[in-house]
Amino acid sequence: MKLASLALVGSLVACGSSAPPPAKPTPPAPAAGELLPWLTGDRTLGMPAGGQLTFVGHRGAKYGVWLGDDGAARVWIFDEVSADDPRPRVWDVRLAPGHEPMVVELAPVQIEANLAMWSTAAESATLALRVNDAGALVGAAPPGLQWEASLVGPGAEAAEIAALEALFYKDSNDRGGAAWAEWFAPEGGELNDAGLVAGNAAVGAAMTPVLEAVKLDWAPIATRVRGNVAFAVGGFTVSDRKTGAAAGGGSYCTVWRKDAATGWKVWFDGGRPE
Repeated sequence: MKLASLALVGSLVACGSSAPPPAKPTPPAPAAGELLPWLTGDRTLGMPAGGQLTFVGHRGAKYGVWLGDDGAARVWIFDEVSADDPRPRVWDVRLAPGHEPMVVELAPVQIEANLAMWSTAAESATLALRVNDAGALVGAAPPGLQWEASLVGPGAEAAEIAALEALFYKDSNDRGGAAWAEWFAPEGGELNDAGLVAGNAAVGAAMTPVLEAVKLDWAPIATRVRGNVAFAVGGFTVSDRKTGAAAGGGSYCTVWRKDAATGWKVWFDGGRPE
């Protein structure tokens, strides 16, 4: 693991020094107590697939979402999962057109100010991030992803996606798991405590007893769209459907994909308790 970590650091340094540094941008002000505050913001990517990378922190977790110009997407979910080890773990979600999501959980290797690294025990998947002196986020997420992403102004909110979130919310609370399944793409997947549930039929079946027992309220705080892929990050609350008693809450990230035949459908959905 140490050898791979050193190699990743070397690739980050090389990537970060390949061009003259631009004028240092001003990052957005993070919320008090925000996880990994140096990651917050919208960034353009200098990589073959292009696209935009956005990091949003909410209710104790952080979500990094890459929307690629080639129709692919990637989600990194950062969260502290143990009081004994406050360093955040990462769920790495890979989304390729026509395929179900692939999810790998990564453990922290090194967490410092402006530098962080995660890996599986076998180093089959890794993630390394650092902010260089110009404020660009230099990253490597093998296989195939390496970038230097400069901060841009706050991204434009996607009103169309916010509207879809509202319709999805109303329909699922009205019709339960059947509606949940209809809003997902056939290859869509949902990440829960037991792992990834893949396929819209399986997702609907998993959510049916949940929505019969509780009322799930949610709303986005950030939405972005790029071509035929989009995402929403927001917060949710859970309450007992019979008594109305509060039963918890947290944050979530939903990735949407637009198909010529079916329109916008949910490609991936996952969240973390607060």
